[in-house]
Amino acid sequence: MNKLKTKISIYLILVMIFTILMPYLHEIKAEEVRFDLIYQIQQDTVNIDKYGNAWFIAKAKRATTGIRFRTIGFTARFEKKGGTPLGITTRFKMEEVPPKPGEEPPAGYYTYTKYSIPVTNPDGTAQTSIIDRFIVDNPTKADEIRQAFVNGGTMYLDAVFTIVENGKRLGSMDMDGNLTGETYTTLKGIQNARGWARPDLFKDYFNKPIPITEGQLTVEVPVYATYWLTTGQRLDPQGHPDLIETVYMKKGENKTVTVNALRFPGYKLVSSAFNYTGKGGVDDEQIVTGDGAATRNIPVKAEAKNYVYFYYQAITCPGDPSCPQLVDGDIIFTPNTSFDISGNRDGWVNEDIRVKIEVESSKKEVTMTDSESRGYKYKVKHRSCHRNSKGKRRCHTYYTTEHGSTSCRFEQKWTVNTLEVWGEGYTLSGSQVNIPRQIISDGGTITISQELKDITLHAKVDSWTKGSKRFICGGPPN
Repeated sequence: MNKLKTKISIYLILVMIFTILMPYLHEIKAEEVRFDLIYQIQQDTVNIDKYGNAWFIAKAKRATTGIRFRTIGFTARFEKKGGTPLGITTRFKMEEVPPKPGEEPPAGYYTYTKYSIPVTNPDGTAQTSIIDRFIVDNPTKADEIRQAFVNGGTMYLDAVFTIVENGKRLGSMDMDGNLTGETYTTLKGIQNARGWARPDLFKDYFNKPIPITEGQLTVEVPVYATYWLTTGQRLDPQGHPDLIETVYMKKGENKTVTVNALRFPGYKLVSSAFNYTGKGGVDDEQIVTGDGAATRNIPVKAEAKNYVYFYYQAITCPGDPSCPQLVDGDIIFTPNTSFDISGNRDGWVNEDIRVKIEVESSKKEVTMTDSESRGYKYKVKHRSCHRNSKGKRRCHTYYTTEHGSTSCRFEQKWTVNTLEVWGEGYTLSGSQVNIPRQIISDGGTITISQELKDITLHAKVDSWTKGSKRFICGGPPN
């Protein structure tokens, strides 16, 4: 009977212990089974979803002390098809959100962290992406970077870690990828940072391949206009091509952008062409001359550079029929001929001749279209979520200040300022004499003191005064 009582007592104690621990064991088991199943299926595979995000799950063992590691971002590199390295890397800030106190699994149990990393920005709504970071860090290779991702290859990710000791973080990464404090960017470095229970599990965070097939990603494709003289000199107002529009597209999609030529005082447009290499005059396609050169609809290619080249010639006055300053009525001479001066005799005047020269009133002012880079800053709202040991979703919100620039078109009025005047006449013996060139203000006068006949004067606009700009920027950039 005593033995039976002893067995019953032990049984009751075990039941009580199991009853107390069962909720925790059940929750841990459910969490572990759910994530471990995905982890086992996924292994080294990293998927890219339709939103352009790559995601994978990493496994770690819960520490038994107050020392933790914390993922603060990733280093990315890219290999083109065939294994040729792109030759550049970038760091991307993306912090792991730690569970709140009391929500961590017990010491010794495994934890699973899901990472969702924006590789691209398929519709312009994301604030940044890995491709963006590559381009920001390597602006001179922007076209090469975009083309590499469009044509396919493999991107590799390596985690960047810091250490947390009793709740105090010892290192950090800013939005530009700069590291401060105690941080680790290599597998060996983080493995040896502390006495971890399972340092081998850090391999899940390094050399993660992300295969990208040709035409899989939607990328931002810039379309540029650039302005040149036919003699090879650049006319671009900012000293570089003018960004007309950014198109979001995949390789093989059909999209076009309308590009209009700018007007430049003293120059005339003679032709325009499409160019998909950025080598103007060498790889020009679909060259158009005449009136059709001013407006072009370029088919955009995601895998190429996209430029419209506009070619100009300097207006030479006098003698060039296209010179707007010499068209009848554009510039007015008063008097127009010596016969208009009272007291003349057969075109001769026995006194100094004062001639007023001015641009016809409707031509004194022109409106030009141009563009320039404008800086801006804005606050970005971030929301980061994780699941605790009970499977409940926990989220928190934080803000960062972002800076950028965008090309903004504007209209600007230009008013005639000064005129260049010159001419010639003939002496009594029939010899031609040049009237020296002079610069006068619009509406000013010149005085002819020589005794000449059959005098001819020429004039052209020498300089313009620019007025205020009216910007046509539209809404803020995404």
